Amino acid sequence: MRRWVVPRDPCPALPWRMRCRPSMIQVVDTDTSGPYALPFLQGQRPSSAFVGLSLKNRMANRRCLEELIPWVKERAVRVLVVVGDFPHRHNLMALRGLSPNEALTKAMRDGRQTLRAARSVASATCPGGGVTVCSASELIETASCRTILRALETYYEKGGDFVLDVLSSAMRYARRVGDPARFEMDEAIPRLKQYLLEEIAMFLHLSSTGFDVEVYPGPDLGLMRAIAQASYDSFPYSCPHRTHISVSVKPARQEGSE
Repeated sequence: MRRWVVPRDPCPALPWRMRCRPSMIQVVDTDTSGPYALPFLQGQRPSSAFVGLSLKNRMANRRCLEELIPWVKERAVRVLVVVGDFPHRHNLMALRGLSPNEALTKAMRDGRQTLRAARSVASATCPGGGVTVCSASELIETASCRTILRALETYYEKGGDFVLDVLSSAMRYARRVGDPARFEMDEAIPRLKQYLLEEIAMFLHLSSTGFDVEVYPGPDLGLMRAIAQASYDSFPYSCPHRTHISVSVKPARQEGSE
């Protein structure tokens, strides 16, 4: 299977003849899927795309954002950068044992640094506008997203494959990033389940407002791919056009570096 790579300048071989920044944005083909993937990568400029930034993602830093944000803007008319601060409180409660108030305070405090960096980068690299940076809390608190979340919680209570996949995803995440000495799996899973439901509600809300293309420095959420493929019987929402672009960002070497 071919791996999509955006090479360094110049780019005469690219059929869409786009100028590339002097950095390497590598698209991970094994984690990229959806009907808009190829048009997006060929620079056919879909109307909207969003970038998800998890607080603990190693690429959610200024140097990587300086490459990622303008790269996405070259391929979409409207870009939304979403900092995943608010949902992160569930991870802190589940895996670090913080109280709800402590977790919310820390998640929002940590998120402010990423928000400042992303807004500064967007202003500097895309002076023509078209890039909006927001906290996940701004999306989750909308009436639309709250309605979707309530519908997901109701659907979850019915059981079935969706529940099994949510629990499996939560357990895999806990085992991958958690310290077993600091949490009990039985106590962590309900918190991580709620994290996943909030994240899914946010993605469905974005899809309903035209943001079908997600660019993320990492793999797709398997639950969202299953929803896009209509894998769950009588699921209350659909997003057949959802497209996930998984990228790896290598910051440009600065002058004087070895």
